Amino acid sequence: MRTRFTYANVVSTTALVVALAGGGTAVAAGLGKNTVGSPQIKNGTVKTADLGKDAVTSGKVRNNSLTGADIKEGTLRLPAASAIAASRPSEYAGLSNGMTQVAELTYTAPSAGMLLVTTQVTLDPADEKGYVGVLLAQDGDTVSYRNVEPGDVDYFQDGWQSLVTAVPVTKGRHTFTMSLLEYAPDEMYGSYDDAQIIVQFAPDGSVADR
Repeated sequence: MRTRFTYANVVSTTALVVALAGGGTAVAAGLGKNTVGSPQIKNGTVKTADLGKDAVTSGKVRNNSLTGADIKEGTLRLPAASAIAASRPSEYAGLSNGMTQVAELTYTAPSAGMLLVTTQVTLDPADEKGYVGVLLAQDGDTVSYRNVEPGDVDYFQDGWQSLVTAVPVTKGRHTFTMSLLEYAPDEMYGSYDDAQIIVQFAPDGSVADR
């Protein structure tokens, strides 16, 4: 049989060869919906421009696959890892036979977490039969109370007394007060100096009361 070559035959055959060899747009145009899967995609060929806006969500990201190099730090909105605040140390003053507030601190927690609260003061009870205790309150409620100093009659300050307590806090403002209770049956009232409250915040609740 004698083959007849025409212009139409040559053009159609050339188009078929290009479509099959290139495998590009000509083939893709004839594909049905959802017929291209991972086996049909050459590794490394999908680019950022090929992805739609918001196409990649957290559900499509493998756990623990992202590192610090993949995250733009400026987009993170996290509470400070640690924040410290302190009240102004008190002046020298006398104690009365009863409760005396000696320090106050208002702190704004950036999130829920724990506060490590330190109360410190220099004391001189000046009554050998009495004692001095420290009361820490948070937003008007008692957090802790401890006796820290037995009485004496030497009329010299007995040194630095310090207590540390861990308390949970919610996000927002919290007011801490430190009060001294002196019990002096002989009415030989003592003195205090440098009373101060110091707080350190931990957002993950890792601070433990020890």
